[in-house]
Amino acid sequence: REKQTRDTRQERHQGKRPGSKLPAISSGTKIALAIAATLFLLLTAMYHNNYWVESNGRLLVGGWNWSDLFVHLPVALTINNGNFPPQMPFYAGEKLVYHYFADFHSAIVSKYLAGGSLSSTIEAMRWDNALLPPLFFIASFALARRVTKKDSTALLAAALIVFGAGFAYYNLLAQAATNPVQILSIAQNSPFDNDGKLF
Repeated sequence: REKQTRDTRQERHQGKRPGSKLPAISSGTKIALAIAATLFLLLTAMYHNNYWVESNGRLLVGGWNWSDLFVHLPVALTINNGNFPPQMPFYAGEKLVYHYFADFHSAIVSKYLAGGSLSSTIEAMRWDNALLPPLFFIASFALARRVTKKDSTALLAAALIVFGAGFAYYNLLAQAATNPVQILSIAQNSPFDNDGKLF
């Protein structure tokens, strides 16, 4: 019994659950996972309403920062039509000199789920774009935690890496404070980073 107690203490000291070979999940990791899940749900809701929506004969493809959808979409579609490696979408016959991993993944998912149709490719791109930032957040947290050995520092590093490209979303928070019920509508319809200002 004394040996068993000693082994349990040693496992806890090593960050493992007693009697388990898996490491214990730290509170910082749980917070990082919760942030990533919340970010995924928010992005999914936003992209559902402004990422290729047909309405009254018009096509809504999001704000100014989604203007390159018509470059990425043909790449995924041409892969699904058997052209691999894909060519430049606006220079037929020219080799694509741009990374196309996300487009390739969208093409695979849409082909597997629905034969690679236009609508299934758009849906796959919508989900991929909602999934990649949370995954990047988790990866940044894991790397920073490995380097610093501190959850709080890793959370700060991941937040700065993912959200630090600009602070225009501060205006979203300011508007949401005055009208919290409409935060999703505000996020969907207001391109706060379109003026090129930091705040």
